[in-house]
Amino acid sequence: MMRAQLAKSLSSVVYLALVPILCGCHDDGSKPPKSSSISPRISTTPSTTTSGASACLLADAYGADPTGGIDSKPAVTSALAALGGNGGCIQFGAGKYRFDSPLPYTFPASAPFSVSMFGAGQDATILYWPSGSGIVYNMSNSRHSFHFSSLTFSTGGRGGTTAVFAQNSVQEGNFGQNDFSRVTFRGDDGGQASQYWGFGVYLSGVSNALFDGNLFYGEATGNLGVGLSVNGVASGGNKYGIVYNVSNTGFFNEGVGFQYGPYIQGVQISNTNFTNGNTGIYSPPGQAGVLSQLSVTNSQFNTSANQINLGTEIDQVSLSNNYFYVSAGNTGVLCTRCAGLTALGNNFTYDNPMKSGQNAIIIGTVVNNQPSVISGNTFQGQTTAIWLQTASTNVTVLGNAYVNNITNVTNNGTGNSIGVATP
Repeated sequence: MMRAQLAKSLSSVVYLALVPILCGCHDDGSKPPKSSSISPRISTTPSTTTSGASACLLADAYGADPTGGIDSKPAVTSALAALGGNGGCIQFGAGKYRFDSPLPYTFPASAPFSVSMFGAGQDATILYWPSGSGIVYNMSNSRHSFHFSSLTFSTGGRGGTTAVFAQNSVQEGNFGQNDFSRVTFRGDDGGQASQYWGFGVYLSGVSNALFDGNLFYGEATGNLGVGLSVNGVASGGNKYGIVYNVSNTGFFNEGVGFQYGPYIQGVQISNTNFTNGNTGIYSPPGQAGVLSQLSVTNSQFNTSANQINLGTEIDQVSLSNNYFYVSAGNTGVLCTRCAGLTALGNNFTYDNPMKSGQNAIIIGTVVNNQPSVISGNTFQGQTTAIWLQTASTNVTVLGNAYVNNITNVTNNGTGNSIGVATP
C-alpha cells in the first residue's frame, strides 16, 4: 500500500530543528521516585470487570493525588512498573493531578506490550505540568502501543514543551494501534489564552496512530504552538512512519494544527476543524523522504494564514468536500511544490473583507510532471481563484463555479488544460 522509495536525506541540522524542546524529557527515570506523603486511599488491587477479569490499575491507589497537592509522578511511575507482562491500563479518577517533571517510560523489550491511560472525562481528569514536558514514551518494537482516553493534558508553560512525546525505533511492520480518544491539550489557564504546549503530540517513528474526538488549543494572541506533528526517522532500515487517521478533532489558535514531517506516508484527516490559528496543515520545506498520500475530507479551515501549506511535495494529495474561509492576503491551498493534487467539491469563500488578496488555490512547481485536477469546486470573493504559476504543468481545471472573484483562473504555466467555467 505504501511506497518504499527513499529520497535524499535532509541535513541533520534541518531535521533536528523539527524536534521539539523536551525540557528534561530525556530523563531515563533511573532515579528512584520519592515516597509519596499520602497513603493510598483505596486498595492497590486492580479494579475488575463484571466477569472478574483484571481491568485497570487505579492511580490513586499508588498515591496519585487528585487535589494536586503533591507531585503525582512517583505514584504513576510505580503504577507503570506494576503493569503485567503484556502491559495494561492505569485509571485516573476525577481531579487534577500535578506532575513536577516529565514522566518517562521505556517499554520492555518483550512484545506485544501496550500501555493505556484513562480518565473520567475531558477536564474532569486533568494531568497538569506547571512547567516542562509531559509524558515521554520510548518504544523499540513494532508491537509496542499506547492509548489515551477521556482526560486533559494541561500546562502552566508558554511553549517549548510537549504534552506527549512518543518515539519508536521500529517503523512500519506488523504494528499495533496507538490512539488518542476524547483528549484535550491546552494551557492550564483554560486554553486559547497565554499558556500553551509547544507541541500537543509529537510522534517520531510511531506508525498507525488514530486521533478521534480530540481538542488542541494554542496561544490566542499570537496563534502559537503545534497541535500534532508526525515524523519518520532518518536512521534505521525503514525510516517511514505510516498510517495516521485524524477525525472529529478541533485545532484552535495553533500556529500549525497538523505538521507533516519527514519520512511520512498515509495521512487521512476528516470531519476536523482548523479554527482561529495560522496554518491548518503544514509540510515545511526540505522534508526528507518521499512524502505520500494526504487525504482531507469534510473539514473546515478558518485560519489567518495559508491554510494548507505544502512546502515539500506530497505525492497524491486529495482534498474533497472541505470548506475554506480564506483570509486577506493569504491562500487556501498553497502547493509550492506539487506532486499530484486533486481538489474536488470544495468551497472557497472569503474571510472579510472580500477580494483583498485572497488566492484560493496556488500551484507552483510541479514535480515529476505529476497530474493535478481541480474540478467541481466553488470559488467566491477571491482576488484569484486558481493561480497556476510558471513552473506548473499538467494541471486540469474543469467545471468549477466562480462567483464575484477578480480573476477566476490565471494560467502562467505550460501544458495545463483550462476547461469551461460554470456560471
